[in-house]
Amino acid sequence: MSKQKNDATCNNIETITCSVLGGAICCYFVPSYTIYFVLGGVVCVCAYGIISVLDKYKDIEDMNFVEKEKVEYFRKK
Repeated sequence: MSKQKNDATCNNIETITCSVLGGAICCYFVPSYTIYFVLGGVVCVCAYGIISVLDKYKDIEDMNFVEKEKVEYFRKK
């Protein structure tokens, strides 16, 4: 089981390394687009972070939200 996790981690590291290397090569040959590559990378990293946080809470029960009707302040007297 740990070997499977290690393989997935290694695969992710290889993917990230190849992506960064490819972006660096593109920036070397077309330096006028460097800012677009950097901003695109930042957007991708932010999207990945948001998706990884949301992935933890697939079911709404895991989010521990309290319904409005269960709060004493909102009950009609």
